[in-house]
Amino acid sequence: MSTVGNLTGNVFDSSVTADSSGSVIIKGDLTVEGATTTVESTSVLVEDKIIELAHGTSGTPSGDAGIIVERGSSTNSALIWDESEDAWVVCTTSATGSSTGDLTITPSLLAAGSMTVTDVVTDTDAGTFTAVDINFDKTGASTTNNTMIGINLDMDNTTATSGTNTMTAIKATPTCTHPSGSGTVNVKGMEVVATGSHTPEISTVRALDLTATGGDYCQGVLINTDDANGWDMKIVSSADSADYCTISTTTHGATAITTVDDGAAIAHLTLAPDGDVIIGGTDPKLIIGDAGTEDTMLVFDGNAADFRIGIDDGTDTLEIGLGAAHGTTPIIKIDSSTNCQVMHNSAVADGEYSGDLAMFTAGEDLTVGEVVYFKSDGKVWKAVATAAATSRCVAMCVASVSADAVGPFLLKGFARFNSAFPTWTVGGVIYTPEAEVGTNVPEQTAPDTDGDFVQVIGYAISADAVYFDPDSTVIEVA
Repeated sequence: MSTVGNLTGNVFDSSVTADSSGSVIIKGDLTVEGATTTVESTSVLVEDKIIELAHGTSGTPSGDAGIIVERGSSTNSALIWDESEDAWVVCTTSATGSSTGDLTITPSLLAAGSMTVTDVVTDTDAGTFTAVDINFDKTGASTTNNTMIGINLDMDNTTATSGTNTMTAIKATPTCTHPSGSGTVNVKGMEVVATGSHTPEISTVRALDLTATGGDYCQGVLINTDDANGWDMKIVSSADSADYCTISTTTHGATAITTVDDGAAIAHLTLAPDGDVIIGGTDPKLIIGDAGTEDTMLVFDGNAADFRIGIDDGTDTLEIGLGAAHGTTPIIKIDSSTNCQVMHNSAVADGEYSGDLAMFTAGEDLTVGEVVYFKSDGKVWKAVATAAATSRCVAMCVASVSADAVGPFLLKGFARFNSAFPTWTVGGVIYTPEAEVGTNVPEQTAPDTDGDFVQVIGYAISADAVYFDPDSTVIEVA
């Protein structure tokens, strides 16, 4: 050994050299057999590519291992192999380099430019295997507003000037190949389970919240399902998981919404828009039914009365009627031979009328129940039997109409106006009135003065209701 300075009590061979600055060069191996090695160097440079901790361990391992950073008055930071969890943990701890056994550790933040997780499971037994497991808990009492975010992705691309630029925050591509040809395969791209509590506070629990902004075309969700036999979206009832709704899109964009109730009850589909339901397209069409052997109908759910339009499959008849069941008070029926039946109500109440109507312009003020004829000016005037020109009754006024105004007139049908009509003899014939007395309503006494014109315009079906059907035959009294 060559020396510079004073060396006492040391025996070295030529592989060890020292200088006056205290630097020592050891050209061979260095073995330290003490319990603790303390290195107080400012910098430690290690040429080896592998650092082995817990050298000499044999049998079943015990106690945690890792690297601890002393942080003075702050809690130490560490990268620890947690033997009890068989996992690396980035954490904070009160342990030091002299600590042993199972350390008390608290997982902490990890910042990385990018990360790749590769995991291969060779276990053939049943089990749950997780590549990335995030356990994020807040145990402190919340006395003010706070937000917890499990995964926060902040991606920026501020230099793109041309080409196709695609940014994907989270991409999941699970693939399962089942070579045995038996068993069941369930592959999920994402599963989100959000759980809240409804007491004592009011809480809103939303499993997925999507926001798309700032683009020329902002789109919420794109679903692309290859198998035409599957559904694209399934919404399960919180009351019964066997009750659900599915939405599926197949060839040519054909979309089906299906509702299912496990108890065979009627699973309704309700639309409650704050506005209109609009069916657009080149040739918009609403189809009710699927060519099956069942009745179909469109029901209008009214406050006091319901109405329907639909097909009675048993009779192949289109019905328009009162009520929500076929055969209940039909009003119009059209059968498969295009025969049309119009059911007029003969039991009209006071102020009601039922039959064929038209809109005409009144030549003078008219009130309900008055009968009219056409004048050469194209307007309707009160019909009286005293002259040939005014005796041809064609309609009955069913609502008060002012002169030169347009109103509804009964051409043929049933009417009842208690305050306007006299008391009829049931079954008796009614005629165009011989002279206007009060109101120009029909009379049951036939005109009998020479020069009058007699025209049957209907029949009394009750003391205060008529069946109105003007006869085109007019006979002059001579």
